[in-house]
Amino acid sequence: MKVKCVAKTGEDLSKKSIKAGKLRTTIFPLSIGKVYNVYGISTWKGRLDYLLDIPGWYPAELFEVVDHLLPICWYFDSRKSKSLFTKLFSSHARENVWSYKEMVLDPKHIIDLLEGELEAVEIFRRRKEEIDEYEELR
Repeated sequence: MKVKCVAKTGEDLSKKSIKAGKLRTTIFPLSIGKVYNVYGISTWKGRLDYLLDIPGWYPAELFEVVDHLLPICWYFDSRKSKSLFTKLFSSHARENVWSYKEMVLDPKHIIDLLEGELEAVEIFRRRKEEIDEYEELR
């Protein structure tokens, strides 16, 4: 899946995103017009986010989809019903996640990646290479 950046500031976000915790003054480290591969999709506080090659989740409303095909190796999980996950990681709890295996099956991976833990970053890099290779072959 590929998306093109059409906006990069909090000023471009909806009231729903602002309510979910983003600030109007935020400037995202994105380039308008650049096409990004998507390495994960999640919902959080009712907002759809994309995981890009810059490890981090970005509001989908900053992008337009230019290639709709999802990677064949993706997994899915709805975490709404997992009370232990919600209790342990409530501030980072994604309601639904579509992504590579570790992102979906290991709830702590998402936090470790955002905190820059070496093992999580290495897993992300490996999965990123696999997804990029898949994108090139199609």
